[in-house]
Amino acid sequence: MTRKLNTPRRILKVRETLRRVAIGRATEAQSRLHGLEQKSVHLSSLRATMFDNEDCSAAQSLAARMELGHRLIGAGDQVNRAVIDARQSVAEQDRQRVAAHLDRDVMREFVARKTAGFELENERKIAANLPFRRPKKQR
Repeated sequence: MTRKLNTPRRILKVRETLRRVAIGRATEAQSRLHGLEQKSVHLSSLRATMFDNEDCSAAQSLAARMELGHRLIGAGDQVNRAVIDARQSVAEQDRQRVAAHLDRDVMREFVARKTAGFELENERKIAANLPFRRPKKQR
């Protein structure tokens, strides 16, 4: 009996491991998204406060600030694209996590049914080997 149940239990363990991996990937993607969103907020606040100081008397200072402003805008665009990609990744990892949960639940139900079937089969075998057999009904 244990040999017959060995394969479904092993499959159930694999499904459980896949579920845990999916949860880990979803958590990792969520933390990456959170970090990128924080960077985006920081860059936008830096861009907003960069030109507050209006002490641009020298042309070099103004040119340097303009160059920095352009670089910040480019970096902000890159971070915004990365945030969009991270959100898509989070959504994909969540879908995989849900699929892993469903797969594990289906496998649990399968193992439970298979176990119940083995128990019923063993009860039938035990009943067949009893010394007192019931008389068969005549037709």
